[in-house]
Amino acid sequence: MYFAVRRIFYSITQSFPLSSRPCMQGSRSPPWGDGRGGRLPFVVRYIKERTFLTKGWVEGRIGSGELSICGLLLWGEKMKADYLAAEEMQHLLAALMPPNRLALEVSMATGLRIGDVLSMQTERVKAAKDGRMSVRESKTGKTRRIRVPVELRLRMLQQAGKIYIWEGRLDSERHRTRQAVYKDLARTAALYRLPKLLHVSPHTARKVYAVEQYQRTGDLHRVQRLLQHDNESVTAIYAMADYLTARKLGRAK
Repeated sequence: MYFAVRRIFYSITQSFPLSSRPCMQGSRSPPWGDGRGGRLPFVVRYIKERTFLTKGWVEGRIGSGELSICGLLLWGEKMKADYLAAEEMQHLLAALMPPNRLALEVSMATGLRIGDVLSMQTERVKAAKDGRMSVRESKTGKTRRIRVPVELRLRMLQQAGKIYIWEGRLDSERHRTRQAVYKDLARTAALYRLPKLLHVSPHTARKVYAVEQYQRTGDLHRVQRLLQHDNESVTAIYAMADYLTARKLGRAK
């Protein structure tokens, strides 16, 4: 199903190039066809209804204004972090400072935002013998159950501070900041001379997680539950982040 969706994505976007469609420039609103809300992107509808959407079917609804592939793609491209393939991400991780590398690896393994990873407390990780623990997300206030792989948990405890796994550089009573991880990642991205259009940030790790989960299960609703998204259209952007980034760079297949 995943690759079927991608084929339809590619076929339709070739027929409707971005330059020929009225796009929502500068908008961070969900990409509904008429801008008033209430309609699902066609990717979500395809998965939800398990219906084979032909090129003609989608073209007709784009023409009527019911769907906007242009808006969907632009909204995805305007999101702050782009996707990196796991192999490319591993190259970047290898050049990071060890604590920052570990933080991003935990984010990739659990789907947690980097801020929630960095705020993990040493005693709670020690108590989670099997790596299973509950995390309260700072952005949403929601509680999520995660499992940290054994190898990552051992490395976390090896570098753990008295209070936090990732201690602050100047104050051991505070955890490391997201900005510290971002700066290290930006330095590494510049070192590898990644394309200028490609924006890599700690949130890239969360998109790597989302794409891998979607490719493995083909279940958008499962990915939505794992990411704790309220809106499945947002999850669709994450699940298709590999395609959106490839199209942004002119590599879509």
